[in-house]
Amino acid sequence: MPIVCLVDITMTNHPRLKKLPIYRAQIQLADLILFRKTELLELEKIDELKIQFDIDFPGKNYAEESFCDEFYLSTDIIQTNPKESKLVVIYLETEPNGFDLLKTKLENL
Repeated sequence: MPIVCLVDITMTNHPRLKKLPIYRAQIQLADLILFRKTELLELEKIDELKIQFDIDFPGKNYAEESFCDEFYLSTDIIQTNPKESKLVVIYLETEPNGFDLLKTKLENL
């Protein structure tokens, strides 16, 4: 399962944040960056921040949350009884009202 890191795009150019080792490590370890709060910025500003992000973290894949109707964050397998296991899926879903909900679902294996 890929590692996803949620990043507030409005803070990607903050000088103190960019120097924090934990911030840099989370982004460097992630397979995919999901930019949040894109609705707060004009498209030109988003493009400017993406260019700077590419300079700071070259080669990282990213997506914007506004383009994701459903986004999987985590999966795990649990044993519900000795003879049955289920897949737990944790995902982010944008509701029609614009709110993001963290949801879970169980799937039989």
